[in-house]
Amino acid sequence: MFRLSAAGLEAIDEEALLSSTVDPLANVIHADHCLIMLWDDAQEQVATSAGTGRIASVLSSYSGPVPSRSIMGTLLQEPRTLVFDDLEKYTDAYAEVVSHVSLVSGIAVPLIARNRVMGAVLLGFATAHTVTAVERERVELATQQLARFLSNFRLLKAETTARKQAETLQAVGQLLSSTLDLREVLERVLSELQQVVPYDSASVQRLEGNRSVIVAVQGFDDAFPRVGLAFDVDDPDLPNRIVYRERQPAIVADVMTSHGGFGAAADGSDYIHSWLGVPLIFGDEVIGMLTLDKTEPEFYNEQHASLAGAFASQAAIALENARLFDVTRQLNIRVWRQAEQLGQVMDAVTDAIVLLDAQNGVVLGNTAFYEYLPTLTGRSRATTLDTICGQPLEYFLEPDGGVGWREVAVSGGARRIFAVSANRVSALDRIKAAWCCRSPMSQPSASSVRRGAQERLATIARLPAASPTTSTTSCRIIGFADLLSKNPDIPQSARHRLALMAAEGQRS
Repeated sequence: MFRLSAAGLEAIDEEALLSSTVDPLANVIHADHCLIMLWDDAQEQVATSAGTGRIASVLSSYSGPVPSRSIMGTLLQEPRTLVFDDLEKYTDAYAEVVSHVSLVSGIAVPLIARNRVMGAVLLGFATAHTVTAVERERVELATQQLARFLSNFRLLKAETTARKQAETLQAVGQLLSSTLDLREVLERVLSELQQVVPYDSASVQRLEGNRSVIVAVQGFDDAFPRVGLAFDVDDPDLPNRIVYRERQPAIVADVMTSHGGFGAAADGSDYIHSWLGVPLIFGDEVIGMLTLDKTEPEFYNEQHASLAGAFASQAAIALENARLFDVTRQLNIRVWRQAEQLGQVMDAVTDAIVLLDAQNGVVLGNTAFYEYLPTLTGRSRATTLDTICGQPLEYFLEPDGGVGWREVAVSGGARRIFAVSANRVSALDRIKAAWCCRSPMSQPSASSVRRGAQERLATIARLPAASPTTSTTSCRIIGFADLLSKNPDIPQSARHRLALMAAEGQRS
């Protein structure tokens, strides 16, 4: 028991623990054989473990689904110590082992930790042997000790894996917040992923229409360029179709045998057998997928898929950030071009024009606006416009959304009157109000228009007094035209001209 505890304390991993404790376990009751069987919950089968002597050479017989008529199957159904003095009733399950190893009787004790069966320890004898109560107690005590060691190793491994995953995800997250270089981020995601999920090659693919296009790779031979390679997501011969349709990770034990079209589609990838595909989901939409490849078949399991899912989320964020950045960049280019064109149009207008946002921030103003700005606001520069000539902006806004003009006076070196109009704009996204100002130099104010009209009316009223001969001259023209029209020698074409002369004299 001391040697068993020492072996457990010195072991550095689970494999070393099993190999170093199998002999001390056999010596607890001086058994001829010792076999440690481990139960894999995820795969629901017995995993290859450890054994002594001849029995170690036939451990492969214990890998795979558990037969119902087997020691392990019995222990899983009823986890308690099982003592057997005749192995013939288990011959169907262990026929190959019995044919290679002299095994007649023995004892099997389940490995239980945290109320979960992790496997079993089987101690066997080459001859008929009756297990005593003391031997049973010793085996159970030793098995419990091994179960505690095994549980601690698995807890440590889970904690180490979780911490490593958290550290790698944190590193990827920091990269996501520091750069928008899509290729750099995705290659870092794949590099960090390899620390927690082994692979020989990997790729990140983006969904474009009905094609899955590779945008980043890791581990491939450079002789076969992969970036840009596209796969038809509706092709039934490709595993990509499963990921996009099911929106769930897909594990393929041997992609070369189960998907005949994979080799031709993934040029130069005939070495790939085990394949794992994880969807990249942003919001509620699948935007791509993450693929991992191994040369040996049946490598990936559900745990690998779960770990890869966390990195797939980071890859999805990177893809979406890159897409939004590209869309924003294109929109900014379009907006600045439109703003430039709008600025050119506004500068061609002599009136001062400025466009404001919802907080009255200046979005765009023409040259005339900045010329009038010191006179109207008393400031040479302005990022916001709240008042005009001391009046709040709302004073100039028309309640019905129409365009009206209000006159404001500015006193400085000389009194100046401006006509101001402001109205809300709903057609443009950022721009909420437009403000326009007319100077008397470019557009007469209402009072100057009325004064001009009165002056013109007075001038017309003075015209008869200023020209007393106007009516006499007109009468003479009319009279001479009438007399000439009565002369029979005047041709008809001349009579028309005389009638026109008389009419014009009458109008005058």
